[in-house]
Amino acid sequence: MAKSNMGLRKITFTIILLCVVRSFVAEKNVAVGKPSQQSSKYNDVWVAKNVVDGCVNTSIGSGCCTHTNTEDSSGVLAKTVWWRVNLEQMTTINRITIYYRGEHSLIKDHKLFRLPSLEKFQTRLAGYELYVSNSTSSPQDGTLCFTDTSSTSSSVQLIVTHQCPYVGQYVTVYNYRNSNKRQPWYSNDAVLILCEVQVWVSITSMNTYAVSTIKRSA
Repeated sequence: MAKSNMGLRKITFTIILLCVVRSFVAEKNVAVGKPSQQSSKYNDVWVAKNVVDGCVNTSIGSGCCTHTNTEDSSGVLAKTVWWRVNLEQMTTINRITIYYRGEHSLIKDHKLFRLPSLEKFQTRLAGYELYVSNSTSSPQDGTLCFTDTSSTSSSVQLIVTHQCPYVGQYVTVYNYRNSNKRQPWYSNDAVLILCEVQVWVSITSMNTYAVSTIKRSA
């Protein structure tokens, strides 16, 4: 009987693991800690940098706010006022959030001091403008992002977010008071008592899984 030889076949197969990328879009406040300036200061405590320190406490006694001077160098009520942050590079902005002074009372040395009503703060903020610019030659440089046109003091929002989809390096909050006020209930002086300004941008992060190949034989 003839003897037969049977050959064995070697089978090789490959497993490929594909790369998987997942992206996540979040927002970041890029104004924190950035250089800031303002048109004047009320004292050496309520200064421009307080508005980008990350603190959103709207009490003037918290040390988180700034306060411009109510008078100019001649002792006349201030008619124009501004505050500005330098983002230090051209930035694509999504939105800007403003926190203005808004507390009702202040505890100091264990005593409760009654402060002006919110309406007084609203009459001071009323009519403000928000600009995004690439230069600082004028407070009103650049693109006008928002103008407050509130018809009543109660409708002025002291904490508010504005959609501001523009590109720029500087963000400026500006206000003014003309001889003929735009609304009779506006304050007589131009004053900014900002407690925080946040400039929000989109941040995209990714999770990446590498490609790998496995070969096996049978």
